[in-house]
Parts: sequence; C-alpha cells; structure tokens
Amino acid sequence: VKESEYSLKEAGRLAKIGYWSYDKQTDTIFWSKAVHEIYGNNPKDGVPELDVILTCFSEESVKKLIEATVLLATKGISFEIELEMTNLKNEKRWILNMGEPIFNDKKEVIGRRGVSQDITQRKLIQNELDAQNEKLYVLNKALNEAQKLSHVGSWQWNMTTDTAEWSDEMYNIYGVTKDNFYPSNENVMKTILPEDISKLEQGVNSLLVDKLFVPFEFRIKRPTGEIRHLYIAALKQKSTESIFGVTKDITEQKKIEENNLIITVRYQKLFDNASIAILNEDLTLVFDKMDELKKQGVLNIAKYIEQHPEVLFSFLESLIVNKVNEATLKLFKAKNEKDFLENIHQTFGKGADKVFGKLIEAVWNNEKSFTSEVNYKTLEGDEFAAIISVPIPQTKLERKTVPVSIQSIQSIKEAELAKKESINRLNEAQKLAKIGSWLSTPSTQEIIWSDETFRIWGFNSNKAAPKFMPLLNLVHKNDRNLFIRSFTNVTNKGTAYDIEFRICLPNHKEKWIRSICKPIFDDEGKVVSLKGVNQDITAQKTAKEKIEKADEMYRLLTDNSNDLICLQEPDSTFKYISPSVKTLLGYEPSDFLGKKVFSIINREDINLLRSVIEKRTLSRNYSEAISFRIRHKDGHFVWLEFLSSPVYKGKEISYFVTTSRDITLWVSAKQEIQEYQTSLQKLTTEITLIEEKQKKEIASNIHDHLSQSLVISKMKINELKKNPQLKVITEDLKFIETHISEALVNSRKITYELSPPVLYQLGIVEALNWLLEEVEANHKIAYCFNSNVNNIKLTDVKSILLYRSIQEIIKNTIKYANASLITLNFDEISDGIQILIADDGVGFDTSILKNIHTHRGKGFGLFTVQERIINIKGKFTIESEINKGTSVKIFIPLAT
Repeated sequence: VKESEYSLKEAGRLAKIGYWSYDKQTDTIFWSKAVHEIYGNNPKDGVPELDVILTCFSEESVKKLIEATVLLATKGISFEIELEMTNLKNEKRWILNMGEPIFNDKKEVIGRRGVSQDITQRKLIQNELDAQNEKLYVLNKALNEAQKLSHVGSWQWNMTTDTAEWSDEMYNIYGVTKDNFYPSNENVMKTILPEDISKLEQGVNSLLVDKLFVPFEFRIKRPTGEIRHLYIAALKQKSTESIFGVTKDITEQKKIEENNLIITVRYQKLFDNASIAILNEDLTLVFDKMDELKKQGVLNIAKYIEQHPEVLFSFLESLIVNKVNEATLKLFKAKNEKDFLENIHQTFGKGADKVFGKLIEAVWNNEKSFTSEVNYKTLEGDEFAAIISVPIPQTKLERKTVPVSIQSIQSIKEAELAKKESINRLNEAQKLAKIGSWLSTPSTQEIIWSDETFRIWGFNSNKAAPKFMPLLNLVHKNDRNLFIRSFTNVTNKGTAYDIEFRICLPNHKEKWIRSICKPIFDDEGKVVSLKGVNQDITAQKTAKEKIEKADEMYRLLTDNSNDLICLQEPDSTFKYISPSVKTLLGYEPSDFLGKKVFSIINREDINLLRSVIEKRTLSRNYSEAISFRIRHKDGHFVWLEFLSSPVYKGKEISYFVTTSRDITLWVSAKQEIQEYQTSLQKLTTEITLIEEKQKKEIASNIHDHLSQSLVISKMKINELKKNPQLKVITEDLKFIETHISEALVNSRKITYELSPPVLYQLGIVEALNWLLEEVEANHKIAYCFNSNVNNIKLTDVKSILLYRSIQEIIKNTIKYANASLITLNFDEISDGIQILIADDGVGFDTSILKNIHTHRGKGFGLFTVQERIINIKGKFTIESEINKGTSVKIFIPLAT
C-alpha cells in the first residue's frame, strides 16, 4: 500500500496533478504536495488563505471558480474548469481544476474534493495551435474569398481511387453544393459538353505522358442548364496517383470578349457606313513633340507657334492617319484611300492652318474636345466649308486611335445664303404680286409691316407702321363699317376675316384691297396677336370687269360658232352644247342636254371614245385630238375631230370643255392619199426589183463580155511581149497591159457594185460582211460585224431591199459622218431580224427626216431607206447626237 501510495504521489508529481479536499464541518483544506507546487507555495507554510488563493487567479477565472464552487456547495454539482493564474512565485500557470461533492448519510454536502492539474504546457501548445489554426483559417478564408472574387477554384484528384477534393469556389463554379455533388472524375465528365471532353482528355494526357501542360478552355453545363466557359490555368502531377489543378470561370470574360468583338464590329460598321467623314488618326507623335516643348519651358503654345510657324507644320506632319471611311473618300472626291492619303496636303483650304493651330492649342491645354469650322478642298479642287470635331485623348492608349469627324456644312452655308436670297425674293415677290404681310400685338401695340404693305397703303417705310385710326381714315366711307366690324370681331372674338374694301389715297387714287387676318391665341384661348396680308387687287378688279365683258363676248362666239362647243361632266354627260350642233348633226341642243353621246357614236369608235374619256379623267395631258364618227340625224355618219380641256374646282376636275369640227372631207381625202401611197409603195418596190434586175443583167454582160474580152486582150499582150521581134514596142505593150489590168479591176468593181454575186450566192450575211470589208479597204474606216447566224433565208425582195438599205446607210456614213468605226449587228430573234448600224461620227439633226420638204436635199437617202423598209413591213428608227455618232435600228419580220 505504501509503495502504491508512493507511486501514486510520484505519478501525480510527474503529471503535475495534485489532490485537494475541503471539510465543511472542520473548515479545513488539504493540499497534496503537487497542489502546493502548482500554486508555488511551500508545503511547510500550509495552505494559504482563501483570499490569497483568489488573488492568484485572473478576474475571469475567479468568477468561474466561485460560480462552480457555489453550485457544488448548494446543489452538489461537480465541476471541471480551466483557470488562468499567476502563482505565488509569480509564474503564469493554467490549471485544470476538477471537483466533486462529499455527502453524508443524509445526502447533505459536507465537503468537497478534487484534483488540480498544471496544464500550462499543454495550454501553451494549444494556444499556439489555436493561433496557427486561426491564421490558417484567416488565410483559408482569404484564399476562398480570393478564389470567389477571381472565380478561380483549386482541386486535387486521385486517379487511382477517383476521389477529389475541391475548394469552395469549385462548387460555385460548377453550380453545385457539397451536399448534392461528389466531385469524382465520372461526375465531372458528365457536366462537360460532349464536344469539349476531348480537350480535357488531351490536357491531362499531355501532362501525364509528355510532361507538358498547355492551358486550355472547355465548357460545362450546370444543373440549371446554364453553359459556363472554364479555363484550366494550372495542372500539376503531385504523385503517380494524384493531380492538382486550378480552374478559372471565364464565362464573364468570354461575354466581355464577345461584347468587345460586337462593339468592335459595330464600331467598324459605324466607321465604314457613317454618313459623315471620319479619319482615324494617331496623335502619339504630336503629344511627344508637345512634351519636348514643355520640357524646354514653353508655356504658351499659341504664342510660340506665332513666333515659330514651322512648328505648326511640324505638328501637322506628325499626324498619322490610320484609316478613313467611305464617306471621307466621297466628301473629298478621292478614288481610294491611298489616293486620299497621298494627296491629303491638297485638301486644306483658305485659313485651315489657323484652325489647326487652334486645335494644337486645345490639345496643349488638355481640353476635352475641339470643334471648329474649317475650309477644305476636294482633290478635284472644289472648295467647301466643314465642321471638324476632335475628341482630345486623355490617355496614351487613346492617342493611337482618335476619331476625327468632318461634316460638310457647305449646303448649310448655301442654305443661309439662299435664305437671304429667299427673303429678298419674298420681298420682290410681294412687290410683284402686290401682297404685303403684317403682324400686330395689341398688348404691346407693336406693329410690323413688310415694305410692300407700306407701298400698298401709301405710307413711308422708313417710319413706324401707322395705328388703326390713320388706316381707317383712308378706307372708303362706304366700306368703313365692314372694316371696323371685321377688326373688332378678330380682336375681341378671335374671328378671322377675309374681306375686300377700297382705300382713297391722298393723291385721289382709289385702290381695291383684299385683307386676310388670322388671330394667334395663347394657351387660355385669348387673342395675343394678329397676323395677316394685304393685297392690292385693283388690277384684278379691273380685269374681272373686263372678263365679265369678255364672257359676254365668248358667249356670243360659242353660240354662233361653226364648230361644236360643249361643256360636259367628267362622265361625258352634256351640260351645254352650242347651237352649231343643228348645222353639223341636225339635232337641237336640247336633244343632248343631260345625256351621253354614246347612242349616236359609230359602234367601231365607242371603245376608243370610252378609253379617251377614262384617260383624260386620270391624266392631265389633253392636247391630243381624237377623231370618231357620229350619226347625223338624217342617218349618215359624220367624222368629227375633238379636243378636250378640263375645268378644275379645287384639285378635282369639275367639267370638260370640248370643241369639235367636221373633218369628213379631210378623212375622205386622207383615205385616198393612203390608197395612193400604198399603190406608190408597191410601184416603188416593183421599180426597185426591175432596177436590180437591170443591174444584174448589166453586171452579167460586163462580166461575160467586157471582162472576158479584157482578159483575152491581156493574154494576147503577154504573148506579144514574148516575141523578140517586138522588143521595140515592149514599153507600149506594158502601157497597154497596165491599162487593160486597171480596166479589168474597174469592170469587176462595177460588177460587184451593180449586183454583188456574194448576195445571190452566199446570202445577205456574207454580202454585208463583204460590203464592210470593201469599206475598210477603200475608205480606211474600221468595222465590227457581229451576227448570231451564218445565213438566213429571205425572199429576193426582202434580201435586195434590205441590202440596198444598209448599203445606202453606210454610204451616208462614209459621205457625211467622218467616222472612224462602223458597227453592224445582224441578229435573228424570235419573230424576225434585228439589225443595228452604228458609227462614232459627227452625228446630225434627225428632224430633217420628219420634214418632207427637205427630202430633196440632205436626208433624202435615209428617207428612201425608210420607205424601202416600210415596203417590206419592217420598222426603221434612227437616233443621232451631234459629235457622238448615229445609230440606225431596223427590224424585218420573217412571218410575212
């Protein structure tokens, strides 16, 4: 027992654990030796007093000890508390104090006992651990916060066990929580978009196999369906089984990049498509030069430039234009960007150097922007005024791309000038129209008159406008009541007026005036001012009287005219018809009033007349005369030619005034002429064919007789030249041979001109090609012949007339056009032949073809061509412009 007791004491000493007890009945305290050591008390001195013991503990520990002791003494509750103390040796100590109650047979607390352990070393270690843990917690919290702020998460994956550890931000990135998602490789792969899985596999394989990591991007789908862009920023193999990585959520960055791209694209579109000129300039060198001048002590750049003009040009040369938009090229009339940049120095107009000096001053003073009017010139030399606007860069980055806008205000300048001219023209117009404007403000008694208003009333325009009474005194006495009543109503009731009255000027001259007045109201409906116009209508009044007299005369004329004069509704219903209807058609005027004319119109002409009525209602062109047949009361038809003119009421047609005349004799004569012309055209065709036949026979005779004789003669001459006895006359024989050769050539030429064999043997296409070759050879005029067919079947009549027509046109070109090129297009189309003959000659006035009296002179050949083409049912048109050439179009139908 003694050994056990000793061992227990020794163990308590080594463990710094001591036993203590308190006997309530004897009020005595027992401490073991270890307790004395804890409190720094000598055992020989006995247990210290309670107040001494309590002074050893901290205030917080005293409070804890008293509370625990009271609970134990009163309620028998054991305690185990840690206490901080400074023992009697002034040593800092932490103790673990444990106590339990001692009960008697009656379960009454009669004392307490327990142990006290010195836990200072453990507490220090624990405090250090707590401090480190606190630092680690703060660091971890900061790391988590940093990861959260930067959207960067860290993770570690054990490839063998497929287990992973994620930072908090990794869960946030993937949109999951620790409770609902386990970050295994299998689960992670399910979140990755299928098309991006290979990126992750390649990245990991590159690290494991090639020992090389290249950052890569991939996309995941969160449980909510949201797509996020992730970026593996770091990847490291920690062991053969484990990989450590860092993942960044770059979704917002991607959006920013996309937005930046969109902004860039939009800016580019805005730049390219802007309606005003924009120059993207680099001002870096300009700022560098300014910095150099500031270092040299320059304070006032405006004054410095004035003293050193070359500095301004140095600044201008430092401007770099990166790019210009299409509007710039259009404004300055440049062919392209290179053309503009190479000649930009030519675009500065008068005074532009001063404006750019102001710009340099604004840049020097670091103003926010610069706007000014400046004169420019286009590359073609046209001057114009413009507004230049420059946002002055505030950072070095902004200096590289400065958008300088240039907006032409030439039209505004011209508009201002036009406005001044317009005002002058308005005054002139008022003077010419004898219309004067005025404005009156009753509250201020301010009256404004135009110059013409002064002239109308006979007042001096250099003086103020007169008041009401001087005006009233000039009004004719018979019109004063109207004048007073109208002015009173517009002033008091706001009733506008439009009246006519007379004024009597001091020179006894009387004038008629039309006065129009409108009130101007405020928000409450009260009249605040009056505006109006006065017009001198004396001349109109005089003219009206004359018109009334003239109207009476016109009535006499219409009633007694041999022509038929009618007034009709827009639907052709008669409102008036002159008495001449009796003479022309045998009817009384009353037979037509309120009726339409269709009942007595020839059936063949009804549709024509209806069409004309519809067109004249919709169109404002009524100058064309229309002819139709109308039944006489006796039963025969009379040809009438009528012209119609509208009568407007506002913008709508109210009536038509129609005049008609009897053209029966003229129509009969015209029909006879047409029949004669038809016969004449047939005769012309027959004559042409006979002429061609004769030409062909003449050509055949020349070819068969004259040409052969010439050939035989030439052969005989060649034989004579070989006879040695005739050497004496060799020169004469050569002379004869030469002339025979020329005669032979001319005979062939005459043969081809009279009747080209190529026309009859190969057709018109080859004949035209041959004709153009002859023109080029003989007259040195280049030609261009185009055809979509090699040959085309035509009747002899069409072939001959068409060939002679084209030949005549080309002869005219040779004779008059002074052309260097003739173009002939011969094409077969769906319903006929389309021919175009064009030259680049001097052109002529085509009106000569319309005047039959000129056909005896210049233009008769073309008139003949036109008649030939008409004979074969073709169409002939000719267009010509002086100094630009002539083009002739011919169409020949194949069906007829």
